[in-house]
Amino acid sequence: MPHELLRHLRERRGQMVALLERLALEESPSSEPNRQSRVLDLLSAPLAGCGYSVRRVGNHLYARPRERGRRRAQLLLGHCDTVWPLGTTKEMPVGSEGGIVRGPGVYDMKAGLVQMVFALGAISALGLEPSVTPVVFVNSDEEVGSPGSTRHIRRLARVVERAFVMEPSLGLAGKLKTARKGGGRFSIVVEGQAAHAGLDPEGGASAILKPRYFFTSLTRISNLPKAPFTVDPLPRRKWETGDYVVGEVASPPNGLSRIELPTGRMVEVVEGDLVVGAFGVRYATLEAVGGWQNIGPDRRMEALTGAGLFGMSTSRSALLPPLLSMTYKGHLMHGPNKATMRDYVPEAPAHGFALPTVLLVGTSMSAGKTTTARVVVRLLGEAGFSVVGAKLTGAGRYRDILAMQDAGADAIFDFVDAGLPSTVVPDREYRGALDSLLSRIAGVGADVLVAEVGASPLEPYNGQAAIEEIGAHGRCTILSASDPYAVTGVISAFGERPDLVTGLATSTRAGIELVEKLSGITALNVLDRDSFPRLRAILQRTLALEELPIP
Repeated sequence: MPHELLRHLRERRGQMVALLERLALEESPSSEPNRQSRVLDLLSAPLAGCGYSVRRVGNHLYARPRERGRRRAQLLLGHCDTVWPLGTTKEMPVGSEGGIVRGPGVYDMKAGLVQMVFALGAISALGLEPSVTPVVFVNSDEEVGSPGSTRHIRRLARVVERAFVMEPSLGLAGKLKTARKGGGRFSIVVEGQAAHAGLDPEGGASAILKPRYFFTSLTRISNLPKAPFTVDPLPRRKWETGDYVVGEVASPPNGLSRIELPTGRMVEVVEGDLVVGAFGVRYATLEAVGGWQNIGPDRRMEALTGAGLFGMSTSRSALLPPLLSMTYKGHLMHGPNKATMRDYVPEAPAHGFALPTVLLVGTSMSAGKTTTARVVVRLLGEAGFSVVGAKLTGAGRYRDILAMQDAGADAIFDFVDAGLPSTVVPDREYRGALDSLLSRIAGVGADVLVAEVGASPLEPYNGQAAIEEIGAHGRCTILSASDPYAVTGVISAFGERPDLVTGLATSTRAGIELVEKLSGITALNVLDRDSFPRLRAILQRTLALEELPIP
């Protein structure tokens, strides 16, 4: 068979040269989309003749066999744009001589496109069935960094077994490149208090006498664990939401003595430990209500969340053990200035937010939003889409969005990234922070956003504001319910009907039937794999994403 294949291709050498010359004559610099379309047109006909279904995705070409089984797929990847400006053929004429074809774009990489087309033609003509089915993607912006095609390439790369880039072979022997060497540049920055060990040792910082601090996950956006700081008590008039402060643990261990570190890992603290968190407000219907404004003259405070939201509770569920009690030791200071969460929010680039969004709301906390988010992220990722996972309202807890990352989200964000310990803040302040956060999310270049918007849009976490800011980009709304009857309550109070109900209320067939009877809305137990086809169908219908057929 190798000899037959080689003979087939040699017999068509003249056709290969003719196609290559035609492609090279169609000059196609990256800056000229119309010229690139001509190249793609020249490729479309022979690909269709190979039994391929050919379509355009933007200004790029995607092709796959019209008839395909369940075999695995491999991606043949190429580009039709060149670095040569229009008019180059006048100075560098296209032609062949002595077995060599010359012209702008011949080497990089129109010759590779010709080889790809004729290889697929040989497979078709000889009736071969590769164990890994070839699919084709040719982009038109490779020479400028593939800004518009990267997301499509990533989506395909996720679902194929391997990729073969049709770039030029190595040297006259035509060697196949299977790996590329790389390099890197690194800057090592040492932070601390400088001193000469021999001449001025007392000017340095003692690693032995320095207090040990536990930094909670609300500090993950900062450099506090590495940068030098002092701890100074400030008068109450200077206290604000988002201030980084230190609390000394004052209560014996119990079920709420564990704090969340910047990595998301939980660690238990004991009396005397120093914990760094941030002043904030919490208004949890099933756990605790309170804020830093409720701290009394004795300066006793509590960890309202394990993530390091510090304040004093005014109401707490009787089902909870006592909150972690601490004594306010002071604010973290950089010189004369206090450290706040806002100090560490990077300036957001101006990206207009237009991502199709799955909104996850709940009838209460712990209703199943994060579980649903994990499943949705996973299904979208398996379909080849690039996904951002986010939590737009609530009280800081890193492990919620880490769960989305574990499910396959390409990037994760929450309001902590916007400088808020919780979203119980004035409407104007929240909308400003959210606008910056959505701009950063848009800058990722993903296909879809999966976003939690709080336990309920009716609670004081600004869930309503989040939904309004997302606006028409909120294509699919999923309500996670803790109880079937709560579904109708949220619909009635909020005036909106979700596309799907999930959560604890759908744990059993009885719960699903009751939800659907009460509300007339589809209900699914997303932990049941049998529900996945219906969930995929709902996502496909509501999101209306630009579909790139998956091999």
